[in-house]
Amino acid sequence: MGGEAAPAVSVLMTTWNGAGFIGASIASVLAQSFADFELIVVDDGSTDGTAQVAGGDR
Repeated sequence: MGGEAAPAVSVLMTTWNGAGFIGASIASVLAQSFADFELIVVDDGSTDGTAQVAGGDR
């Protein structure tokens, strides 16, 4: 694509109705000292607002 190298690590986070936890979980991954990663959050059809908390419902 833009000549960018792929990240060294892919972090996969799965969730279902985890609105109460997803924000802290994402913050924990983003707070790590290792920075060459991508974070992929997969929401399995939550009905409690998980996507909104994770920022994926735009």
